[in-house]
Amino acid sequence: MSYLPFRFLKRAFYPEFTSLEFQRILSFKKQITERHKTLMGYCTDPKEDGFVLIPLPHITQIYINCSSYSIKLPPENAFILIEGNWKPYYQKETMTTGTGWFFVVENIKLKEDQFLNVITPEISYDEFESALFQGWFDVDPLLKGYLARELISSPPVLNRVGGIANSLYNASPSKKAAIHLQTGLRKKLSRDLFKVGRQKFKTLWGSHPISPYGWYLVTGNSGKKLSFTARERLLKGRSFGVHREVSVGLGNERKQPTNFSSLPVTGADIVTVLNEEADYKKDNRVIFDDPFAIMKYVLTMHTFQPIIDEQTITLSLNYLDEKLNRLLEEYDLNSVILADNAFLNINHWGRPLSIIRLSLSMARLERIPKLTFDTIKRVYNSYEKNFDSLYMTFRDILPKTSKEVRGRLFEKLSLTERRVWRTINKLGLCTFLELKIVLKLSDIKLQAAIETLRLHALIYSPRPGYYKAINI
Repeated sequence: MSYLPFRFLKRAFYPEFTSLEFQRILSFKKQITERHKTLMGYCTDPKEDGFVLIPLPHITQIYINCSSYSIKLPPENAFILIEGNWKPYYQKETMTTGTGWFFVVENIKLKEDQFLNVITPEISYDEFESALFQGWFDVDPLLKGYLARELISSPPVLNRVGGIANSLYNASPSKKAAIHLQTGLRKKLSRDLFKVGRQKFKTLWGSHPISPYGWYLVTGNSGKKLSFTARERLLKGRSFGVHREVSVGLGNERKQPTNFSSLPVTGADIVTVLNEEADYKKDNRVIFDDPFAIMKYVLTMHTFQPIIDEQTITLSLNYLDEKLNRLLEEYDLNSVILADNAFLNINHWGRPLSIIRLSLSMARLERIPKLTFDTIKRVYNSYEKNFDSLYMTFRDILPKTSKEVRGRLFEKLSLTERRVWRTINKLGLCTFLELKIVLKLSDIKLQAAIETLRLHALIYSPRPGYYKAINI
């Protein structure tokens, strides 16, 4: 899409907007032209004396200046209903919106944007996937789904940034096929979607900044130095700036990783391999009447924010804990790969959270408002199928069971660390406070012992605030 003008934040013609955006702009404009006394929209850049009302959090082509003295302002990006009256501000040169008026707010109410619950994308998922992989032949359907999820993304969960991270290795005869496939996904979207910094638009009270789009996609070569954004997302599950969702898609020339305890393998939500049958030919193109079709599909899907309640989180973490531990036995693997920042990290922020993120992405794709346990199970079955494929590709370098090595590791632990492990093993599932009471250790000593045991895959945290032993 690089041949198109880069005008995401300056779109002026309705074919460039999604149907949701265009309808909202028309209804918003009607509020202005008919001087409605009750307005609805999103609050942006709230200040002591007022704020700006816009149709959607990322649409600033049309806006209303609002004065709100002595009224408690809503948070930025809140969807609100405001009541009041219009007043002219006597300026010779009117704004681009053409009103020359501002709105004096007398009352503000927080509302839920029900309109978002009924929107639909303008193309189907099958059309979206075909457009994403135009030119590519015989790519495994399961892999296509995982790569597409990078763009569909997922909302934040468990205090971690949203998005889907994928580490793609290469079994194709073409040396850089996996890299080209990943970087090609980002090229399907307008560059303006990823502009860094805050955009500004001029209003009655000066120049107002507005947050850029809340999702970011990083693609590239995992064999090279990772960007700061990619490292933060993969290593710590967080993002700097205003992005709520960060997806990472990294290709690699190799067929398999050289180290199962380093980035990007350990931080990716899903590790995949480009099958050797995959091939690329430029003459296979999918053409839409609307050249912005892919971008508009992504924009539309990101308006869906499926949620997961505490009961489903607890049920899912328990289920995934059992399933992921069973993989270790079924494939006769060394428990070292279960450690924090290891290939099969079973701490709740590791593979369990990755599968929950993939499930939220699936819920977004299927437009399910609330994630269900059934979706978690479906996604895990897909994850296990992919893991079996990875095992066949990586089996020569995956660490096998070795009780002798684990025994020697246990002998190297300090007396305190052994006491902590035995206590956790005896209790089965316990909290930090329970350990502190039983062991009578200071917070510093106990936390240090827990960190050592966790990094050596001797214990893990199956859910927030709890610890469990990994048998040796």
